Amino acid sequence: GGGHFAAPSIGRSEEADPGGFPRPKGFPAPGGMGAGPSGGAWGGGGALGPAHHPSGGDGPGGGGMAKEVDAMISGFSPLARTAVAAYGGRAQQFFHQRMSFFRGDALAYYFDVNTKYALNKLRLLLCPFIHQGSWTRLRDQVEGRFAYKPPRHDVNAPDLYIPCTTMYLYVVACCGARWAGGDFAPMYFGARVWKALFAWALEIALFRGSLSLISTGQQGFQVPLLDLAAYGGYIFLHAAVQVLAAAAGGTWAYYATLAWGALCMAVFLVKTLKRILFSQHQYSTFDMNKYNYVLLLIAAGQIPMLLLLGGV
Repeated sequence: GGGHFAAPSIGRSEEADPGGFPRPKGFPAPGGMGAGPSGGAWGGGGALGPAHHPSGGDGPGGGGMAKEVDAMISGFSPLARTAVAAYGGRAQQFFHQRMSFFRGDALAYYFDVNTKYALNKLRLLLCPFIHQGSWTRLRDQVEGRFAYKPPRHDVNAPDLYIPCTTMYLYVVACCGARWAGGDFAPMYFGARVWKALFAWALEIALFRGSLSLISTGQQGFQVPLLDLAAYGGYIFLHAAVQVLAAAAGGTWAYYATLAWGALCMAVFLVKTLKRILFSQHQYSTFDMNKYNYVLLLIAAGQIPMLLLLGGV
């Protein structure tokens, strides 16, 4: 009853830790398991020692894991390593090409506008006949390669700011015309937005299909999708003017603005797309008559597009 508790004897297969308790032989010492100021091997406050870094290596850089990976790769044959490297390079290139549409810097280019550019672009779209100078886009050398200047520095550059704002103006104008006629419902706003997006997609499909007609295996036209979206979205400006004119001046104003808008869009698109065709194949031979027919198809397609959008 009054005796003292005797600690168990430590055999050859056991060692003692600083707390006096037996520890099996070969079990890691407390210092290597994160002993720190909070005390003990199981204190939970110390930093991990270099011998047990969470990266799996023998230090902060995870050298042990890197050595294992290098050893595994070195076990492949040279032919297998070459095949893996080639496949990885093609996969990376495919990923960057397909996902460039969602990159922030790619979209930022089309919204890099200012007030001067917006006013000059609106004047160009409403009356392209007064445009003086070339329709060719300006280039700039950036990091050893040529790139087109952003819209704020070039009125011929495509942008998405004007298409987005004019599409919103078009939808509001349609809703206002319906409200003035006493036949407006909240669901009409959403239906008109979907109709505008459908017409926008039709314009892009018209451009892509027309360019594919004159593209061959040796002569293909690489026009970015966002460029085509910008060119196709400019039609909302004329559609908005057409709706407002019809609400203010009636049927005659509607058809007058429809004819003028289709003519302006036709001239603008023919001038712009012809510049793209010539710039990409200026040193090759091509069938000019075929190109003219395709441009005429695009120009004629603006009439049904405005008829589709103009119906309120």
